Amino acid sequence: METAEQKAKPVEVVAAVIFNKNKDSILIGMRSEDKKFGGKWEFIGGKVEVGETMEEAISRELSEEIGLEIKEPIGEITQVDHDYGVEGKFRIHFIECQPNGSVVLKKVNPDVYEEVSWVKITEALKLDWLEADRDFVEKLAVAVTTPRPSLN
Repeated sequence: METAEQKAKPVEVVAAVIFNKNKDSILIGMRSEDKKFGGKWEFIGGKVEVGETMEEAISRELSEEIGLEIKEPIGEITQVDHDYGVEGKFRIHFIECQPNGSVVLKKVNPDVYEEVSWVKITEALKLDWLEADRDFVEKLAVAVTTPRPSLN
């Protein structure tokens, strides 16, 4: 039987943030229609399994869901805590990842994703996102559209 502390503890989730070479587009997936939150866009990833590190989880999820191998993850950008009500509380770790070579999307698992594609960060907010991912996309969009001071 779960204790109150175990119930209150959020489910740990990893989400891969993969940029294109110009760092102006991100690789994302639209959840299959027959899954919970079907039709919503998200960063590719999933739950961290017992005994698994964040790095192991992100590598496993990318391999299982879209057949993508990555180099060592670059690092966590941020984490977002989100309460999905009856679905529970989740802590999403957004981890920047670099693919091992070119991104070839021939092994996308159709049970997980309806579509996987590159989207311009500035266009991403027009999509129907999972709530927790949307919070991160909003911050990412602000970061790429905010002018940086000149060093001249």
